[in-house]
Amino acid sequence: MSDGGKPEVEKEPLGKFFVPSLIIVGFVTGLSVPMLSLLTIDIAGTFFGNAEPATLAAVAQIGTVNSAAEVLFALLMGILAVRFRSKPLLLLGVAFMFISAVGGYFAPTLPLLQFFYALEGGGTVIIGITSSTLIGEFVPSLRKAKVVSYLWAVGSVATLAGIPLIGTITNFGGWQLNFLLLVLPFSVLGLSLAYFGLPAKPREKQVASKKTYLSAFSQVLKNKSAFFCLIAGTLGVAGNVSVFAIAFYRQQFMSNLSIPEQINFTVIIWMVACAMGIIASLVVGRLVNRVGAVRLIVIGNIGSGLLTMSFFFMPNLWLAVTLDMIHAWFFNAAVAAWLYLTLDQVPAFRGTMMSLRSIFGSVGYAIATALGGTALAFFGSYQAAGIALGAMILPVVPLVHFFTKDPNRTQQPPASNRYQQAKVAEKSAKND
Repeated sequence: MSDGGKPEVEKEPLGKFFVPSLIIVGFVTGLSVPMLSLLTIDIAGTFFGNAEPATLAAVAQIGTVNSAAEVLFALLMGILAVRFRSKPLLLLGVAFMFISAVGGYFAPTLPLLQFFYALEGGGTVIIGITSSTLIGEFVPSLRKAKVVSYLWAVGSVATLAGIPLIGTITNFGGWQLNFLLLVLPFSVLGLSLAYFGLPAKPREKQVASKKTYLSAFSQVLKNKSAFFCLIAGTLGVAGNVSVFAIAFYRQQFMSNLSIPEQINFTVIIWMVACAMGIIASLVVGRLVNRVGAVRLIVIGNIGSGLLTMSFFFMPNLWLAVTLDMIHAWFFNAAVAAWLYLTLDQVPAFRGTMMSLRSIFGSVGYAIATALGGTALAFFGSYQAAGIALGAMILPVVPLVHFFTKDPNRTQQPPASNRYQQAKVAEKSAKND
């Protein structure tokens, strides 16, 4: 049964370009993180002629502007998702990525580069929200988890592939060339696949257009399960501790190495963490129909919280990295399951729910960064930061267990039959 007691409309087989188009546009949005992280010094050298701390700080504000744009567009999408269909909104998001790539290549000043990065932030949010909404609208329940796992994993794939590609392109023709040789081609490919491969109209009955915009937000926030899903996401993102972990490794264990050696080593750690994220996402996509999203979120956040508290206490680099990589697996598993759980909480206002999910996640990351930074500054130890972040994560466990429900799981047959149905659906789908 769907929301409101009406039976769920049976979804037709997806077109063969449906999933590839979402994967490609997701790959484009994942490129901005490694680009900004790896190119800060190069950008400072271009616009200021040096890479002093003051100029690096100015370049780093690109990320601040980008994050602000993401929050703004997430708020706007809560309204636009009620008025417009998901496909044209997704195409708008990809168009923003295209414009950002061209503008980033030609930008003659840092403020203009910041503007085009803000467009990229807006495009990233639009694509993330509409991709999730399209999965909820068109993908049958038994296949949703797998497609969601692809959507979350592709961000880590972009980082994993982007690190060596960005370095090679920069060495070949300068940092600006990454926009033309990396971001632009994938934007064009994603725009083409999405235009031809995504259905224009959802097969479920459209009721949201008859509601007011405030009603859309109200219906989501008044739904107990949906509300606690959002709160859980806000707290759970504290498991993304890379900004503290990298500094911890360099200061605690690598002070005897040169700066380039430290950077190279931490990049390797970063890439291994991305690989763990990919594996965790794909595993969760295949376990949800058997185990349930709520249970996977609980398990994932227990592991994420306890390991976040623990690995900063390790006495040597290899023990710390080992626990951190296991932590990365649990964190990504929890997030992938959470993304799936949010999809059908309020089906009539799915786009608004996805918008709020993006906003709550951004707020949660800001809180976690401030909390960890405050603990680090006040107590002067990374261990204090780890305890603070772990303490932020662990409340997710009772909140999800007691106050949320998985609509897909409650609407489906018992687990013994559900797994067999998932296997049959997988074999019958020729285009996934």
